Amino acid sequence: MKGIPYTDYSSNFDYVMGGDGFTIQSPLTETPYLVKYPADYKPERFEKGDEVFEYKYKTEEGEYSVEYIGEGVIIHNPDGTSEFTTNYADVSPVVVAVGGTEFRYNSAGYDVISDGEATRWTVNPEFGVYQDLVSGKKYAPEYQHYGDIVYTDGFYEYTVGETRVEFDPNTNVFVINGVTTITPPIPEAPVGLESEAVKEGQITTEHGESWTYDEATATWISTLINEEGEEVTKEIVEAPSELYRYDLENDEYIDTNGEIISEPILAGETWKEVGGKWISSSGTAYDMITELLQESLHMIRAEDMFIILRKEFREIMYLCGKEF
Repeated sequence: MKGIPYTDYSSNFDYVMGGDGFTIQSPLTETPYLVKYPADYKPERFEKGDEVFEYKYKTEEGEYSVEYIGEGVIIHNPDGTSEFTTNYADVSPVVVAVGGTEFRYNSAGYDVISDGEATRWTVNPEFGVYQDLVSGKKYAPEYQHYGDIVYTDGFYEYTVGETRVEFDPNTNVFVINGVTTITPPIPEAPVGLESEAVKEGQITTEHGESWTYDEATATWISTLINEEGEEVTKEIVEAPSELYRYDLENDEYIDTNGEIISEPILAGETWKEVGGKWISSSGTAYDMITELLQESLHMIRAEDMFIILRKEFREIMYLCGKEF
């Protein structure tokens, strides 16, 4: 990102990226030097905000890996530990990548503006999973834009820059600085954490909700004891468009971890996107827009229609809003 100091851990030099080049400063001197980009330099770009760019280097201690994600910079150490060394939202509410992509961080997520097109990501702090409000694609980075988070008295609490945020997992309401409340659409299940759920048997949140994942049917199942002491169970079936994004220009898929894969897999089948529809290896077709319409219109009672339309209107207005 432009104007944000980085450290090259292989040489211990500090540098700051700019539009025409980068300034570099040796640990032995306080004099900065400008190094211009080559004439044919073409930086890797953030297009949607769920990409991950990784660079590796070796030292006497072993191999290090540096990941640049939309939320900041992650260092993976040779001993297997990792550090979130730079949280962009703590530096500035708006940052711009060398390739020109702009990130605007807010209390419930962030906007990514690339080549004039905006992608809005909202987060469920209970899982740390983001959702693209237009496509429904999920993104589960190792670290979130809000950094540290605590659970106290039924609320998840964190800060984004100078903004204090409380999130109620029972109502999915965000309270900003103790005054403003918003209820943006957010992920309803820990999509992107399937491997963890399968490996550990289940995921239990601090809120007390337990989630299991059925790989054969791509179904999340949750159980929660409500305030009345009753056990509440719900099931959420994943769609391929939630797990994968097709990059037409590069003919590749981006998964929920931001990694590039060649072959999407869901419920034991391989999938590919063709003309906006997802087709499985068995010939099953999934059309996200059609599925959403069918879910909304199936067996709707007349008295429920107003409630549904009001909810959809609220979400559309939220998408059009300038700030969270």
